[in-house]
Amino acid sequence: MRTIDNVIETINKQTRSNKKKRYTRNLAESLSLIAHIPEGKQLVCIIGAGNECNNIEALATWIDKELKNCTLDQCSHLDYLFARFLQVFDEHNLIY
Repeated sequence: MRTIDNVIETINKQTRSNKKKRYTRNLAESLSLIAHIPEGKQLVCIIGAGNECNNIEALATWIDKELKNCTLDQCSHLDYLFARFLQVFDEHNLIY
């Protein structure tokens, strides 16, 4: 019985993890649209961890870090992230 409980718990953790990754990816794609971020790798060295393949992955990495400190509800995440994104660009003296 314990083995079945462990399997169920593992599946539940994987499901939550997949939902979180999908949500983060959706936010990254939405942010790239509203911020007019082009396809490419320009953001990897600015806001990513350095191992991402493109701007969307770099945004997803950055979003994951940002949301760990965010206490807003999900409805406000995109607005918050867009404001923070602009702030980060300003802090790095980058033209947006």
